[in-house]
Amino acid sequence: MPASGRLLLSPIAPAVALTRLASGIGTLSVQAAVTSGAGDVALGCAYALDSGQTSFLNPHSGQRTGPPEARLPLLTAGQDRFPRLSIDLRQVRSLARAVFVLYSSSGTAVTWAGALLISTQAGSRIDVPLEPAPAAVALAAVTLYQVEGEIVLRAERDPATSPREACMNFGYHTIAWLDDAHVVS
Repeated sequence: MPASGRLLLSPIAPAVALTRLASGIGTLSVQAAVTSGAGDVALGCAYALDSGQTSFLNPHSGQRTGPPEARLPLLTAGQDRFPRLSIDLRQVRSLARAVFVLYSSSGTAVTWAGALLISTQAGSRIDVPLEPAPAAVALAAVTLYQVEGEIVLRAERDPATSPREACMNFGYHTIAWLDDAHVVS
C-alpha cells in the first residue's frame, strides 16, 4: 500500500501490507465507526508482544493502556466520535500480533453495521466494512501481524459469543480472564 491513500478490505482482497515507512512513524489509529442503532458496542484488542506477553486491552472496563505496567504504553484507548485504539508505531517491533475485537458490553447479540477505520500518520486509511458479518455478541474484526517491521492487516469478521472466545479463536490462549469480557490485571 502506498504511504498515503485509501483502501477497502473486502472478501476478494482481505489483506494489506503497509510500507515500512507507514508501519514505523507516528501512530496507527483504529476506530469503530458503528451506528448508534447497533447498541452498546465497545472496541478491545488482544495483543502478543515479542517477549511472549499477551493481554486484552479493554477500555470499557477502565483499562486505557497496554501493557498496563509499561512506562511508555504501546497501545492506548480513547474516544472521539467513535471508540478508538492507537498503537505507538515507534515500538512496532515489540508487537508480534494483535486482533481487534468489537463486542456488546451488555452481552447481547449485535447486528453489525458500520466499519472499522484504520489510519496511519502518513495519511493512509484502510476501511473494513462490518456488514458481511453475522449477528453476534463479539466480532474479531481485524488481525494485525508485524513482519520484520512492517504491518500486515487482514479483515476477519469472525463472530463469537464473547470477547474471550473471539481472542481464543485467534490463538490467544495465555490470557488470564476474570470472565468472558475482562482480563485479570
